[in-house]
Formats: sequence, C-alpha cells, structure tokens
Amino acid sequence: IKKDIDDIETRAAALSLVSIYGGIEKILTIQIKALGLDIQSNNWHKDLLNLSVQQKLISPDIYQDLKGFLAFRHFVRHAYSFEIDKNAIINIIQKIPSLVNEVIDLFSTNAS
Repeated sequence: IKKDIDDIETRAAALSLVSIYGGIEKILTIQIKALGLDIQSNNWHKDLLNLSVQQKLISPDIYQDLKGFLAFRHFVRHAYSFEIDKNAIINIIQKIPSLVNEVIDLFSTNAS
C-alpha cells in the first residue's frame, strides 16, 4: 500500500471505503429481515450492529471493527475532505481485506 497519498486519492479512498461499509450494512439488513426482525429508529446504523452481534450474525471482534468503520463512515459523510486523515485511510485500507473476508465467510457459513 502506498504510504503517501495525495488529496484526490484520499477522497477517492474514503468514498470507496464508505461504499464498502454500505454494502456490509445492506447484507446485515437483509439477514436481520430474514430473521423476522426490523429496525425502526433514528440510530438504526448502531442498532443494526448491536442486533447483528446479539443474533450472532457477526462475532464481537467483527462488531468492534464495524463499529469503528461506522464512525469513520459518519465522519466522512459529515466532514470536509481536507479534514480526512490520510493515516486513518491507510489503516482502514489495511484492515478491509480481512474484515470483508470474515464477513463473506460468516454469510457463506450462514447460507449453508
């Protein structure tokens, strides 16, 4: 992974990461609805993660990673691009492959 990214790469990476998180949320939402559960609150993003760990759709470790990812998503959605920390982007990019693989493995196992 390139350690020195410019402002355009930082913005592009941040938005791409937000999209990945959105995809994970959609998967969790589908799984929660398949269990006959629904989330109707202003804090649905947090509630989705809490319910997903309570229903054992995700492990406590994945929950912690996704909770941090949610905070990052919230920051990116509400911050100016010049406020985005390039080191935070790099750290998340390094975590993403294993996190995405863990989520895929969980849902591959749940689908069987």
